[in-house]
This record gives sequence, C-alpha cells and structure tokens, in this order.
Amino acid sequence: MSFQRYIIVLTLTVFFAFNSCKEDNKHIKQTEVSFKKESELTVFKKDSIITTFDIEIADNDYETQTGIMYRSSMQNKQGMLFVFENVLPRTFYMKNT
Repeated sequence: MSFQRYIIVLTLTVFFAFNSCKEDNKHIKQTEVSFKKESELTVFKKDSIITTFDIEIADNDYETQTGIMYRSSMQNKQGMLFVFENVLPRTFYMKNT
C-alpha cells in the first residue's frame, strides 16, 4: 500500500471513529414508571415481625432486566422482589435508578 493511500485510509478511519462516538442532540424520552404494588413481603425474626414491604415482583426476563429503572423516587418500604427458577449467585446493575 502506498504512503498516500495509507494516509487516506487512516484519515477516514479516524474520521469515522470520532463521528461514531459523537453524542447526538436527539434524546430519547423515557416515560417514568410508577410503583405498582403486587404483593407484600414480611421479614421475620424468630416469632416476631421486623418489617413489611410493599413489593413489585420481577419474574420474567423483561421485568428482571428493567428492574426499578426510570423511577424518580420510591417510598420507604417499597421495593422489588426478583424471582428466579434456580439458586445461583446473581449480580445486578441498575441503570437510571
């Protein structure tokens, strides 16, 4: 490859790399999600109740992946219970929470 051709390819590569990383001025507006109580979760210690939470249940892939994203706030004692079919260590990343 000639030096001139190498420079052209390098210039185009850099141009497209920077252009693809550029932030668009278009912002996707996400509708805020509000809490919908589906059940209650009670935490016990021996024979006494420690506390009770109002919960939403995430028991499918979409709900698990969305989690509590797109909520501006939640009240005390509100949460989400993630239900899985097996017992394995899990990691979570909650974007926009």
